[in-house]
Amino acid sequence: AYVYGGFDGGFWDGVDNVSGVLTVTTTPPEPIIGFANLQWPASGTIEPLQEFNVYAQAWIDGITGQTDPAPGLQSWIGYSTNDTDPSTWTNWIVASHNGPSGNNDEFFANLGAEMPTEGIYYYASRFKYLDQEFVFGGYSDGGGGFWDGTAYISGVLTVVNEIIYYPVLFTVTDGTGLYSNIKFKGEMTNWEPVDMNQDGNVWTVSLDILPGTYEWGVFEDDGSTDGIWLIEGDNLVVSVDSEGNISGDTTYYITYVGVHEPSFDLTLYPNPTFNKITVEVSEPSINTTIEIYDGFGNLIQTYDLLTNEKVIDLTPMVPGIYSFLIRHGEKQTVRQIIKL
Repeated sequence: AYVYGGFDGGFWDGVDNVSGVLTVTTTPPEPIIGFANLQWPASGTIEPLQEFNVYAQAWIDGITGQTDPAPGLQSWIGYSTNDTDPSTWTNWIVASHNGPSGNNDEFFANLGAEMPTEGIYYYASRFKYLDQEFVFGGYSDGGGGFWDGTAYISGVLTVVNEIIYYPVLFTVTDGTGLYSNIKFKGEMTNWEPVDMNQDGNVWTVSLDILPGTYEWGVFEDDGSTDGIWLIEGDNLVVSVDSEGNISGDTTYYITYVGVHEPSFDLTLYPNPTFNKITVEVSEPSINTTIEIYDGFGNLIQTYDLLTNEKVIDLTPMVPGIYSFLIRHGEKQTVRQIIKL
């Protein structure tokens, strides 16, 4: 017997899985703004008239994302002293084209130039294509979207007569032992790289930060355009309140191996283990060594591997995750083991 499929994803039933709809017209529909947001930043604190650039993006299928701004696309950054629907606001600043961002066009405006007095201000973006209706962009951690006051919201700018910065110490431990030029960047640095101080496998930097919440991370500056991003998963987040209290992430332990590692046959077993582990290589040499690091990046033991295998007794070690750095001539690699 025949069976029938519906959208979206099952036998047609007219309710959950339905027919598609095709509309045929004599003229193609006019392109519209399919996406708009408040890109960055989510918040800020400035002194009166201090520069504070706000960025926003919009997308029109097949039109935006080119070197030149999309013809007929206009952008503004608006503000209000009340956290209300941006469509009711009256203060709008013309935004300048900042170039393409993927398939979007990005615009920006200096909101700080409109802030001569202390206060709390809410801001959002506004776009118009040709003679179509205005659309408004809001912020979210996931990239933003059309302003709705819930998932996509206004940014918050605080204007004060005197800004107080608070020192925050960031500490990053290289559990791999592979990196030599780790640098810091985040929202508090406008994502510009900042040099870190190295002490063995521990890298630190102290930054004076305004109250607020910031994403940050670290990367290995290997000379490439973006370097090797060393944060696995979401960016780290730190917050500083108006009293200077710090919460969130100020430390990170690097386990990501992103540098090129010349390969050689290596086996560690059993893993996990209660007491002993065997390290085995196919071609031992007088230059083969094993370095064991704890979860804080501290070197706790070094061994020479003169034969094709070595049994290491882990009984004195506390349970946890350890990094084994095996150097084999000019080659090196890192393996993590779990001590039960």
